[in-house]
Amino acid sequence: FNAYTQELKLKGRTFDDLIISTAKKELIDDNIFALLRHAEVITRRGVDTNRGIMLAGPPGVGKSLTLDAIVDKANCTVLYADFNMLHKIMDEIFIIARKYAPTILILEDIDALGITGQRGMFGSGAGLSNLLNNMDGITSNNGVITVATSNHPEQLDWALIARPGRFDVRMDYSYPDHELLHGILALKLKMYPTTERLELDKIVKRMPLGFTGSHIQDIVNQSNYIAINQANGDIEGAKISQAHLETAFERSLYNFNKVLSERPHVKLTGAPNANKVLKR
Repeated sequence: FNAYTQELKLKGRTFDDLIISTAKKELIDDNIFALLRHAEVITRRGVDTNRGIMLAGPPGVGKSLTLDAIVDKANCTVLYADFNMLHKIMDEIFIIARKYAPTILILEDIDALGITGQRGMFGSGAGLSNLLNNMDGITSNNGVITVATSNHPEQLDWALIARPGRFDVRMDYSYPDHELLHGILALKLKMYPTTERLELDKIVKRMPLGFTGSHIQDIVNQSNYIAINQANGDIEGAKISQAHLETAFERSLYNFNKVLSERPHVKLTGAPNANKVLKR
């Protein structure tokens, strides 16, 4: 449920829908699910059972999908809060999380809290201090596992992300390479009827740096729309073909290039600037 105690309507996405490295899966298991499975033994040993995990990276690379998979697998209280909820009732959110522990507390898009920069330099203000105190203050957070997402971790205050006891673990998501993009496209197409001999490589090799799983999801969605429309609503005859995929890709690529051309100053993480990407 969310911070206003409204039950969440889940999307049903699981780890089967997520392509991430074995190392990331182990990191999630060791720092989330192991604490839930073995909480009694860990506590008996005198080790804290509170944890902070930061999922960091540009939009569309799988952070929200990872959250969905964690929620699906979790056998405990799950409490979700966006930046607006944190602004209004931060103390109450942590009180609820502690009361109903074991709890996975999800803080999505933590950048939007406006706690960028360093205190004393950029005036991060009371919002940051309150969050720091709630995560690692006088009150014990045992049993509370906080999972946050950030699009711009480099702008967050060091006291929040560079000190164990707040966010202890960081998982970085970069733009996927062509091999990963191929895997994502193949995975997302698995649930739909397709014609034989699709040449996915032909499409994937044209995907520019900065294309993400979100772009591929849009391509698959549009391919379904085109196939169903051309089959005049006949679901049996509405198979996704190479032509459908290529048309959908061209549309998605146009939108992608248009956004970059309007923002030549934008630099993709670990990548050349937008103008160089467009010239590839």
